[in-house]
Amino acid sequence: MVKLKSIVIENIKNVQYGVIDFQNKSDFINVTGIYGQNGSGKTAVVDVFEVLAALIRGGSIPPHKKGIFNAIDKVGENNITLELEVPERYNIWYKVKFAASEPTGSQDIIVIKEEIGYRPLESGARYRYLMRYEYEGSNFDSVKPQHTGTLKSQRSIMGKDAISVLTKTITDDNRSFLFSNELRSFITASGKKELSTLVEIYGVMEEFCQNLRIFNQELSSMTGGEVTPVTINYHNRESHLSFQGIIPMSLQNGGFSIPEELYPVYDGTITYLNEIVPIIIPDLTLEMETGETETHSDGEKYKKVNFISNRAGKRFSLKHESEGIRKIISMLGFLVEVYNKENIIAIIDELDAGVFEYLLGELIEIFSESAKGQLIFTSHNLRVLEKLPSYKVVFSTTSPTNRYIRLTGIKPSNNLRDTYLRAIQVGGQAEELYQGVSNSKIKRALRKAGMKLGK
Repeated sequence: MVKLKSIVIENIKNVQYGVIDFQNKSDFINVTGIYGQNGSGKTAVVDVFEVLAALIRGGSIPPHKKGIFNAIDKVGENNITLELEVPERYNIWYKVKFAASEPTGSQDIIVIKEEIGYRPLESGARYRYLMRYEYEGSNFDSVKPQHTGTLKSQRSIMGKDAISVLTKTITDDNRSFLFSNELRSFITASGKKELSTLVEIYGVMEEFCQNLRIFNQELSSMTGGEVTPVTINYHNRESHLSFQGIIPMSLQNGGFSIPEELYPVYDGTITYLNEIVPIIIPDLTLEMETGETETHSDGEKYKKVNFISNRAGKRFSLKHESEGIRKIISMLGFLVEVYNKENIIAIIDELDAGVFEYLLGELIEIFSESAKGQLIFTSHNLRVLEKLPSYKVVFSTTSPTNRYIRLTGIKPSNNLRDTYLRAIQVGGQAEELYQGVSNSKIKRALRKAGMKLGK
């Protein structure tokens, strides 16, 4: 089992420096809500986990995340530091530094430094680094770029020429050096006993990624269109068919063709959704109408399906359900997993979007009381603050150099929502929580903008 201990963000989007701990004393926090005004760095947390997951899996920085890094000549270093814990064994840290060009058009990004290490959970034990990589090549504007790097570790791993070749490859692909498939295969194939700890740490990091679930803005925005992305973890013990991830429920007129071999996955997904959907949304059950089997030109067989809402016997296309209900259906797979499995880490951006606030509050209270995994979410709806203790809520601030804080001076009898609103109005916390503007300025700006529209 792997638990998320902390994340440090430096110079990503508008976060100059911010740290969030996911541990309260010796206990891991099962629910962490991130609150704050618009544009204050909440979604940056989701962004960095997407970047980390891609790098640790050996993949490239996601194209849709290019643009979140600050140009190297404008600010300090772009860093992300991840800390994990294997309970009763050790902590692991991974730090990665990026260089980035101006975020115009297609931003160029290079992983220029990485470190990975661990610390046994023993009294007096210190962190021990396992590997350090540093890029020593050319800048973005070089006419003839040279890609070289250095790799330092407790034991010799690769020769200088091999490091240079791999550096060029991962630089061209916007990948991590330390988590590249090439380096991992090289280390595993070496069979050196002195590298056994490193191989074990690789396994832990891989487990972290396998258990990480991210519901981002891109997925959320799809629920308002003709595709509802549904999060699932499907496993059929009889057929041994497994599928973890996201499947699309296309709501286009005339139905949706799915490969015949995936039909059991969709059918099983509808079945498990109906275990909980009618409880959360009374009188609603989901159905999947199956049409004829088609054979395409490639010889593959497809089934035509339609997704239906059944509300107390009234049947209509799921397409015509509200965006909020479709959002709940989309997220349920991740929510069910993080509620039941202690190794799951689910990160959901704008959990409250389109969800009735009373229902949202009840759900969060249930998760706070009983969830086994770690649920991390961003939200604007203050109803949730009435359901969570103060240590389970992080607030974004107006200070770029101390972007995330928890409120202090909170007594068990205090209402966290009232305390937060009071802190916005009169202060009293370590950082300012809201950068406001007078109503008169807003009115004046609206009038000026209106003048630009003409008569």
